[in-house]
Amino acid sequence: MKRISLIAAIVLSFFAVSCNKDGKDQVEVYSYYSIVTANVSDATVDSFVTDEGRVLTPVKPVSFGLKDQQRAVIYFTVDGSLEAEELKINLLKVDTDMIVGESCRLAQISDAADFGNEGTSFNLYPRNPQMSSKYFNFYVGFNCDNYNLHNFKLVYAPDYQPSGEKFLDLVLCHDANSDGYAREWWTWLSLPVDEFKELFDGKETVRIHIKTRMNGVQTVDFKVPEAETKGGVYLYQN
Repeated sequence: MKRISLIAAIVLSFFAVSCNKDGKDQVEVYSYYSIVTANVSDATVDSFVTDEGRVLTPVKPVSFGLKDQQRAVIYFTVDGSLEAEELKINLLKVDTDMIVGESCRLAQISDAADFGNEGTSFNLYPRNPQMSSKYFNFYVGFNCDNYNLHNFKLVYAPDYQPSGEKFLDLVLCHDANSDGYAREWWTWLSLPVDEFKELFDGKETVRIHIKTRMNGVQTVDFKVPEAETKGGVYLYQN
């Protein structure tokens, strides 16, 4: 089992080389990206809000076909100071391909079998796993014919806490709903944090166990205090 320790940051420096939806390499150079919720009126975006409450306002009117309160990933440059309370941005790209999964508590870990045991890959760079005060966010890959059939659920069971008293162990379940395996698909996955917050007391680390497609079960660690990190804007630069 491989363990990967990650700490959320307000600003990170990268050169963005990524995979597109069908797994082929491509270069994407943006100044910033952030996972946000859109505020839309009359088919125009008024602003975006990060999971930590940072307001990002487009300099020019934009639409991108977004709906009010839709969750998305935006890529942009900043117009003015990064320290401004209300950040002015030049929006370059919007990625609405995002799965919002569920989080729940189980009576026992054997019940997790009801929610699927399919393998799920996750990206570590440049789209690294993140923990905000509202969501665990992963860029995940899986095989599919129709990605819309795939469901994800993050679960807690009191009888499955293998890492010790300072850890909160969670398991990612993936149900393919009998879908085929014609292609590789990558997408953002968001899983709500609120279901587990009252379990954070006395814990130092949230450890998420993920069955991968090729490398067995791997774990991703998040420090519990990082759930309160402010910001949610990630920097890419050449």
